[in-house]
Amino acid sequence: MKTSATATDDLLHAVVRVVAVGDGEVRVVADQQAACGGCSVAAGCGSRRLASRGASAATAVRIDGTVALAIGDLLEVGIDGAALTRAAALFYLLPLLGLASGALLAGLLQWSNGPALLAGMAGFAAAFPVCRRLHGARGSAALRPVFVRKLDRPGACTTGASVIARQL
Repeated sequence: MKTSATATDDLLHAVVRVVAVGDGEVRVVADQQAACGGCSVAAGCGSRRLASRGASAATAVRIDGTVALAIGDLLEVGIDGAALTRAAALFYLLPLLGLASGALLAGLLQWSNGPALLAGMAGFAAAFPVCRRLHGARGSAALRPVFVRKLDRPGACTTGASVIARQL
């Protein structure tokens, strides 16, 4: 598997379980509910609270794979924190800016409330294709999880707190 080009300290870490192994690629799932219950931070675990309310934290993603892995293996993966922050800012702020711009334009043109609302919604909707174009393939590649290491303990807690505790 390819490792991060940056130091692992710059990555946001997660523990995932291998669900499929293919040709040079591994499909993993971050199934927090399956492993929670016995670690030292269980009382304050946000993943455990979400799971108890029926919210599923399972999301399947693909990572590049060249290390021998089997279905059920636990891995630590990371995502570039700076790239995630840039993408979140882009996809949250640009639509908000489009909404405000559309409403401001309608106000400058002295439109009534109905057309002003439609102008704001149009500005909001128009921002999404712009986001996708600005983010592009390079941004998507930066958000792809990278392999950090294979974990030996199948019963390990899969919260970020345990990953941080292991690093200290």
